Amino acid sequence: MSNANGDYSRNDQPGDGGELMRRDGAEFIPAPVMADGGIFPGPAESGSPPPAIGTYVAILLRHKWLGMSVFFLVACAAIPSVWMFVIPQYRAEALIRVSPIVPRVLYQFEENGILPLYSSYLNTQVSVIRSPRVLKRVLDLKAVQETQWYSEKRVSFLHGSVPDLQRLTRSLTVGPRRRTELIDVAMEAKEAADAKLIVDSVVEQYLDVVKGQDRDSEKDRVDALRRESESLYGQVQSLTARKHVVSTSIGTDSPDEYRLHITVKLSEYQEELETFVRERKLNETRLERVEKSIAEYRDAVPAGDEPAEDASGEAVQKPVRYADDAEWRQLQQSVDAGLHVLGTLRDRYGEQHPKIKDAVAEVGFRKLLLAKRETQLDDPEAIPVLPTGALAVRVNDLENPEWLAEQIAFSHVKEDLLFDDINRQEDKVKLVSERAQELASINIEIDDLQAQLGRVRERLTVLDMEAKAPGRVSVAAVSLFPSEPHRDRRMMLTAFAIVAAFGCGIGTALLRGLADPSVRQATDVTSAVEVPFLGYLPKVQFEVDLWRSAPDSLHEATRMIRTALLDRLPSQTGSSVLITSSGAEAGKTSVAILLARSLSHIGKTVLLVDADLRRPSLTRRLGIEASSGLTDVLSGSATQEEALVRDYAPGVDVMPTINAAAEGDTELIANGAFGKCLRNWKRNYDYVLFDSAPILPVADARILASQVDGAILTLRASHCRKADAVDAVSLLVSSGCKPLGTVLVGVEKALSYSYAYASS
Repeated sequence: MSNANGDYSRNDQPGDGGELMRRDGAEFIPAPVMADGGIFPGPAESGSPPPAIGTYVAILLRHKWLGMSVFFLVACAAIPSVWMFVIPQYRAEALIRVSPIVPRVLYQFEENGILPLYSSYLNTQVSVIRSPRVLKRVLDLKAVQETQWYSEKRVSFLHGSVPDLQRLTRSLTVGPRRRTELIDVAMEAKEAADAKLIVDSVVEQYLDVVKGQDRDSEKDRVDALRRESESLYGQVQSLTARKHVVSTSIGTDSPDEYRLHITVKLSEYQEELETFVRERKLNETRLERVEKSIAEYRDAVPAGDEPAEDASGEAVQKPVRYADDAEWRQLQQSVDAGLHVLGTLRDRYGEQHPKIKDAVAEVGFRKLLLAKRETQLDDPEAIPVLPTGALAVRVNDLENPEWLAEQIAFSHVKEDLLFDDINRQEDKVKLVSERAQELASINIEIDDLQAQLGRVRERLTVLDMEAKAPGRVSVAAVSLFPSEPHRDRRMMLTAFAIVAAFGCGIGTALLRGLADPSVRQATDVTSAVEVPFLGYLPKVQFEVDLWRSAPDSLHEATRMIRTALLDRLPSQTGSSVLITSSGAEAGKTSVAILLARSLSHIGKTVLLVDADLRRPSLTRRLGIEASSGLTDVLSGSATQEEALVRDYAPGVDVMPTINAAAEGDTELIANGAFGKCLRNWKRNYDYVLFDSAPILPVADARILASQVDGAILTLRASHCRKADAVDAVSLLVSSGCKPLGTVLVGVEKALSYSYAYASS
């Protein structure tokens, strides 16, 4: 629909956002709510910010001084604290190389060569570096105890003072480099010299611990090998002594040769025994034959051929001399031969040799036989009587039976002696065999022990040489003196402090704005009540005559409010509008004056009624002096013509209220006289504007609202509350009045029309 002046028209949709369009319908021109609460037309394509962002920006601009104060307060407290309490850290690093191959000098042992599970071994070395065994030694160093780091005793709020070992463990960074043989050892401290000293001390003490472990391990191995060498040497000496005892027991160090000699001797004794047995059996056979022959001879010889007898009747026997006796000579020769052999053995083996004993026994036996033979030869009775004649010849052929009997007896004795000698020789052979086996076993044990002893001594020699080989743990790079802080967080924390202070300022301003119950900008109005926003009036720094000397910004703002109002009115002529507020001093009188002036400028006739019977400020603001007013007209004490101020301005008449209403006068607007006056005014004027009392404190505005075509709710920025605006709108609606819109009065730094137009 189009208004009477032909400026703009508006779609009359309930609750619309204030969309304006030109008379020719060419384009829509939205009237967005700007950040500062101003409202002005702009092109439909202009990229205005969303209302939410505009709301926040407006809140920040409104509370900028609070936000800046919080910003400077937080920044001034945080930045000096950062530079005072945050101390830059200096970092010192050293590298330890752990070789996966242990070098060897001569032979490969389990201690050298490629290390199995090298990664695990490398990680184990990291644990060794961080172990209390190493770190305690570092803390015990006098140089470390004189550092500033050591003198700083940290205190935990939960556990009290932190031990130095725990502090060093936390400050020390140890870790292997991936896919390398290196271990990084790093330390951060406030002083560069402290960091370097502690890192170097940790590396030094770790190397001492590792070398000490190697030395201890090597010493244990050497001690074990030496004990083993001594044990083996003792066993060799014991076996050697035992071997000497066994050799002494058999009289030779060569039991095999001695056993061979005894075996040969035993064979000789056995052969000799067999010879004696054969001779004995032969002599027995001969004796039988001789006795048989003698018996036959005696039977055959005549009595005269008997051998002559002596006086006693016995035959005369002829003695035989030693030298003439063949047996004696044989025995004598055997004794001489035995003595010769005995002397030779004594010269060769000595008196204690077993062969000497055998030779002595053999010579003794031969001497015994010789003595027996001499005894026989010395005994006259034992001398055999040689037969004479044919008998003698026969006896010589068959030998002497007595001699044969003696030889047989001697053979038995010899056999017994030889049996004893053979038994002794067999015992000797058995003993020598046992001793030979024992000696062989002892020799084997001695050889094994000597071989082991040789290997142990060789191992000791190798260990002595291996101890001089380079170790597998070494320092790859010593720590350098850090000239610059590794982690100076003061600049970063200062930036964080500035950002945090900025955030605190913004947050405080936003919280202050969001928690502010007052209406401060247009968005506060639109978010509080679902009523079209007609516009705003900028704040004027000093009181002016709104009718004659109002600034151009007020006139432009009033034109925008007028344009929006005309679109909301149901008719362009004879419309009545109530201008009220939620509370006192909300600018409703100023809005009424400016709106009446603006309507008159477009050729409309306007009646401006001062309907605030309790505080008639419109009459005072316009400077009208009259004798009667609205209360007089309603009470019938004066006519409308008498009370009206005609032509206050071109096209504007004023119905003043002279004095504050007395008790009961406020009820005059509820009688039929007011309705009659209103109908009359609507016929005579295009617009009737009522400057009424606030709607919340008293019921006057509610009564008037039920009789007019619509109402405008004025709100003063930073003065009216959002909740009051909601209650005021609710009361207007409940009174049967159509809320035409809201006007925000006293907006800070409102955009001028020229700026708004230029920005559009």
